[in-house]
Amino acid sequence: MNNHIKDAWLEAYYDDELRNGQLRRVEKHLITCTECRTKLENLGALTAILQESPGAENLTSPSRFVAQVGLQLPDRPSQPTWQRVIVTVWQMVPVGLIGTWAFVQTIFILSALFIVIGWLGLGGELVSSIAGLSTGNFQQKILLNLALTTLTGIFSLSWLASWWVSRSNGKEQNLLIKNREIHKI
Repeated sequence: MNNHIKDAWLEAYYDDELRNGQLRRVEKHLITCTECRTKLENLGALTAILQESPGAENLTSPSRFVAQVGLQLPDRPSQPTWQRVIVTVWQMVPVGLIGTWAFVQTIFILSALFIVIGWLGLGGELVSSIAGLSTGNFQQKILLNLALTTLTGIFSLSWLASWWVSRSNGKEQNLLIKNREIHKI
């Protein structure tokens, strides 16, 4: 007979989980098919072997197993100090860019505020003198502000892109190293 019983049905039959039509089909097939009967006997033998094997209480706990494996791994080589400094500086680039942008924006906002206060005649002579210092071509200041904001954004995005690439390369290298170590075993 070419149509053998599916393994899942055979396992369900062994576990006495089949009912009605499925049960009758499997029993009818087992009468005529020696190959499926052999599979059923093998399931019984496998069950006997598993029942004879030691219980899970003799096994190491997962946390202890992880600790034991960790102790057997080779130590990571530590980076020289100059490399750690370079990495730290590289990681601080966005902070510097954002700080620079915030400083420039604060200067532009304050100068615009002093100009408006000076135009309104508020704040006395001090504000008028400061407003007099910060007056000039207002369009140039707006263009300068826009240019500095654009440059800061471009530098930030380029840093983010290079960080992403280096991080992706690091993950790929770690996977390659793990694959090599697995194949050594």
